[in-house]
Amino acid sequence: MRHSQQVDNDGKLAKHAAVYLSVVKRHGGFTLIEILIALALGTVLIGGMISVFAGYKQTSRMSEAMVEMQQSARFALEELSRDVRMAGFQGCVDLETSSANMIADNRPTDNLARTSIIGSTITGSSTMLPQGPLNFVFPAAPVAVVPGTHALTVQFGSQETHRINPMVDTRAPVVLADGTETFSTGDLVLISNCQVADVFEVSGSLSGSLQHDASVNSGISELSAVYGTAGEANRPRAMRMESNVYFVADTGRLGPDGDPIRALYKQSLPYTSPALQIIEGVELFRLRFGVRTEDSEDITFLSPTQINGMEQQIVSVQIGLLMSSISSLGEEADDNIYMLAGLPIAAGTGVDTHAGDRRMRMAFNTTVKIRNRR
Repeated sequence: MRHSQQVDNDGKLAKHAAVYLSVVKRHGGFTLIEILIALALGTVLIGGMISVFAGYKQTSRMSEAMVEMQQSARFALEELSRDVRMAGFQGCVDLETSSANMIADNRPTDNLARTSIIGSTITGSSTMLPQGPLNFVFPAAPVAVVPGTHALTVQFGSQETHRINPMVDTRAPVVLADGTETFSTGDLVLISNCQVADVFEVSGSLSGSLQHDASVNSGISELSAVYGTAGEANRPRAMRMESNVYFVADTGRLGPDGDPIRALYKQSLPYTSPALQIIEGVELFRLRFGVRTEDSEDITFLSPTQINGMEQQIVSVQIGLLMSSISSLGEEADDNIYMLAGLPIAAGTGVDTHAGDRRMRMAFNTTVKIRNRR
């Protein structure tokens, strides 16, 4: 009896052990193959996520670069267009019938009608053809002008004009009607009525009274007219003489990938002052000039080297800017051809080419009519 009971107990224990082992087997850890498969799937998923993130980041960088190039180019073209429209402005004097009399020693031109707008090709570190304004020199390093690119000179009386009190005689000071200290000693002032105009250097200024002594004005102090005596209908006005030179130069700085950074600069009177950087990222600056001959109403566009004596027949200007990103964002070298002021710009190392590296590029063009030319 006791032996039979012992056998039953042993049977029950064996049965419970078998059930326990079955449960353990069903709920045990992963096998090596399962772990390897899980790791492989995880690696694929993580790699995909990294790839998507990297692509998104690259797309975002390219979008930011495009927006920056567009905003910079728009700003520069607005600045250039504003000056081009004003080229040759000298109050209500018609530039085609009477050009301002230049008596200032430091005058930027001897003939405003001929030099109100000049396009030049930079031929060296300090030279350009045709020659720019009188007494102009390119700034020294670290700004280094880029040979082969174009330069634009625009000369005019500023849009901000000032009424003057009637003068006593041609040697009398020019007194601003508002009495403000708008001008300082050494400034160049363009004064005009509807018949004549003069450009003189201010030899002294006090409470809006502008002296024009002979010591800084070609040995003479007389102006061409007793301005203001013909009444307000004759619109006597005084304004700042502007002579601005735009050009592309190497800033001396490098981008993250070691590419040189170029910028568009503006050099204004006095030319001894530092050049102003307008925008960076300008790789090339190109110009063409719309010329209307006397015997034709058609406009022909010519490069700066083709003008040759037709400066006074320029009625419009084509402006082209080739912008490039600061960083290399493309997967391959840029072999695109860009149209710039009617000229194709291909990848290369010579004149009228772009670098052909992995930076992004965009071309911007506009045509501007000169207001003071018929």
